[in-house]
Amino acid sequence: MKPEEIEQLRQVFGAYFHQDWDLDAPDVDGVIDQFIADQRGRAQLVQLAALVDAYADSFQNDSELARALINELWCDYLPRTAGTTAREWMQHVATRLRAAKR
Repeated sequence: MKPEEIEQLRQVFGAYFHQDWDLDAPDVDGVIDQFIADQRGRAQLVQLAALVDAYADSFQNDSELARALINELWCDYLPRTAGTTAREWMQHVATRLRAAKR
């Protein structure tokens, strides 16, 4: 991925899912909703959803993706604590971005 694409992803996963993300919203969907509310329009959200999918698809296994979420995207939310894989969670994020009514 290009550096600017990684930076776009960090604006979601690093900036919104920081170490105190659970103080900003009651759950991860609340954090996603906050991100969506802060964005300019639907086209931007759909483009970002495609980027989330492409990033997740660039990893062959879930453990690599989970490490990259932490180390490359600076995400402090751990999907496994909610009983899901990193890939499933990223797919959920992308789905929520696409479904946003902006």
